[in-house]
This record gives sequence, structure tokens and C-alpha cells, in this order.
Amino acid sequence: MPNTTQLHLPCGPVKAALTDNLIHARGIPYATAARFQPPEPTETWTIPLDCTARAPICPQLPSRLGSVMGLGLLDQIAAPRCGDPANLTLAGQSAGADSIVCMMAAEGTRGLFHWVILLSPPLGKLHGRAETRARLAEKAETLMTKDPREMTTAELLDLQKKLLLDRVWGRHMLFAPAFGAYPLPSENAVESKIVETARGVPVLVRWTAHDGRPFASMSGPLCSLYSMPFSSVSTAACQAGCASTTCSFDWGAQDNPLQACHTIDIQFVLGAPGAWEKPMLQGAMPKTSFVWVKR
Repeated sequence: MPNTTQLHLPCGPVKAALTDNLIHARGIPYATAARFQPPEPTETWTIPLDCTARAPICPQLPSRLGSVMGLGLLDQIAAPRCGDPANLTLAGQSAGADSIVCMMAAEGTRGLFHWVILLSPPLGKLHGRAETRARLAEKAETLMTKDPREMTTAELLDLQKKLLLDRVWGRHMLFAPAFGAYPLPSENAVESKIVETARGVPVLVRWTAHDGRPFASMSGPLCSLYSMPFSSVSTAACQAGCASTTCSFDWGAQDNPLQACHTIDIQFVLGAPGAWEKPMLQGAMPKTSFVWVKR
């Protein structure tokens, strides 16, 4: 039996796993929603809820296919309300960082969180989403044989897979939240909304020196997707009195063509010895010695 600890959250007490001084609270029910409908807060509880085991992964798409609202984003905005209302950190990498950027731009999120960590946020993909969304919807209609509200989860995921395999989409994330649909502002107002929300919130942004190398087939300068776009947002944020810190992860494995590529930094934070079998880290072990200390 794993060690456990009890947490007292705004939604109710939960039993969490405790491993090496790290608390794992999984599957906390923070909201409920009818299909393709906005989330509603769950009822609070008083008996400790067992959150020591992994819960099912939500199959919803970030934009909840077929909806004009950013329902997937609303789901994410609902989640922090089960955390510490006075000390909440949002952290995300790549598409996860994009979700946090969208949360910072969304209506009603001011004061919801107190620290932000963005790892390799694809800020070069903030604009041009409306066109991608329209093309995506047009393509999806040609693949669907019935109303998406009548499709099973398996059918929706199969549709998503077919859309992802289509090579005509270019550089924009297909299922990213769409600006101009509630709760997000129009594309022209995104940066100002981010700065407004970030005022008083320390923001740490980190990218890797060669973030774009795994996506070399994408069009356009790869640096325009990650580090370069943040400079304008960061400058505006600093001028508005926001605490913004940026840094770059530059280490790359010996003789590995991917070098300091996208996601390589995650292995140093959350990785284990088996992580060195991943493509971007191969070649490091013969030249470098790493020791994992279990405390």
C-alpha cells in the first residue's frame, strides 16, 4: 500500500498518494458537463475522496468539436477552482503552455492564478486560427456521416485522427482554442488581455535553443513559433509592470542532430533513467555521467 496524505480542498477533502515527498492527487472531480455544454461546478463533499489512482483521460477535444464556444478551455478554467485559491500555479509545455496563454487571455480569469510557468509556448501560432478552424470544419464535414452530437467517443476520436493525418494544415495547431469565441477575445485583443491578466502575476517562460527541429517540415522560420514571438509580449508585459522572466535550455546530446530540441528539457524535470532512451537524448550517456538520487 502506498503512503497517503489527506488534502483539504475548496471542493472537499481528498486522499492523495505520497511518494518521495511528492503528492499525487489524481482524478479530482472539479466540474461536470453535459455533452457539448459548458462545465458546471461539482457539488462539494465532506467524506474524503480517494484520489490515489489514475482516472480516465477525458476524450474531449480542446475546442470540443462542433461547438462555437471554447468548451475545452472552459473545462480547464474550471479546474483551478479546486486548488488553493490563494496560491495557485499554472504550468504547461507546448500545447499545454498555449492553453495557459489562452487562459490568461480569457474572460473572467483575472485573479484565478498567482504564478505562471510556460515551457516552449508556441506563441507564433496565436494568429491565423480562424482560417484554420474554418478549413478544419469544412474538412470534417466531408468525413462525417452524421451529426457529431450523435457520434460515439470512438467515432469522434477516429475523426480527430483522420484530420490530424491530413497534410494540408500547415503550421497551425488544429484543435487549439479559437479566438473570437467565448471566453476568448478577438485575435487583435489577445496580447493586451494577456498583459492585463499577467499584471501582478510572475511569469516564467522557457524555450529550448532548437525547439523547432522536430518540426523541420513545417513552413516558415521555426524560431518564429517559439522564442521570437514572446519578445513582443514580454516587452509589453514589462512595460505594464508585470514580472516576466525568460530563459533558454541550450544543452544537447553529443552528436545528436536534434540538439536542444522541443521537449528535451522535460526529461530533466520529470524524467527517469529510462528517459535516456528517447531520440533527443541518445548519445548523451557515453559522454556525460548523470546520477539520480532518491531521497
